[in-house]
Amino acid sequence: MTTTSERYDATLAEVRGPKVLDVGVAGQADFMGDATVRDGLADDPGWMHGVLRKAGFDTYGVDIDGQTIKRLRALGIDNVFEQSAEELERPEGPFDTIVAGEIIEHLANPGMFLVRARQHLAPGGRIVVTTPNPFSLLYMLRSMMKWPKTSPNPEHVAWFCPGTMALLAERCGLVVVKMRPIDDHEQEFGTRLYRTFVRILRTLGRVLPDRLRGNSILYVLVPE
Repeated sequence: MTTTSERYDATLAEVRGPKVLDVGVAGQADFMGDATVRDGLADDPGWMHGVLRKAGFDTYGVDIDGQTIKRLRALGIDNVFEQSAEELERPEGPFDTIVAGEIIEHLANPGMFLVRARQHLAPGGRIVVTTPNPFSLLYMLRSMMKWPKTSPNPEHVAWFCPGTMALLAERCGLVVVKMRPIDDHEQEFGTRLYRTFVRILRTLGRVLPDRLRGNSILYVLVPE
């Protein structure tokens, strides 16, 4: 199954079923906005939750955005619930995989989320996390140009690199068993300068190391 996003494809390749929990389900549906929700949302390749459902997993979702959760449930997407990631408590578990796509950098207490997620894993289960790569060429250049506004998103409260993620995982009773940078640039969006940068970056892709090209990093965490 191919999606519209390299990050989604990389995430899907690491998901093990049958039961999956998608954390941050509403944030991934930000394309909904205030406009009329598109038909076929549940199978939309641009929405991680829809990708997981279409792949055949028994998929559940949580998000703190209660308004979007209500809209999703009104569409017939029943297994989504209003809940904070840091206070995760789902009786539908345990889960074979917990997916947290671009959410951990938003949390005031990411360690509490990982602790709660670990408690909801089935034997042999895993947590698949993606988060912005602070040492990508894009973000390093941006931080120099925009200093001190170094975050591309005003709602981000943290950056995670391989070293800090490994230490956080260890403190939460987890271990990182896989890490890979991902090219998650969206060339059709953003400013003209951003789109030009992405084209140049992809032209140089064969000579740049992944750690500079990839603007996100995927981590797979399992209990120690």
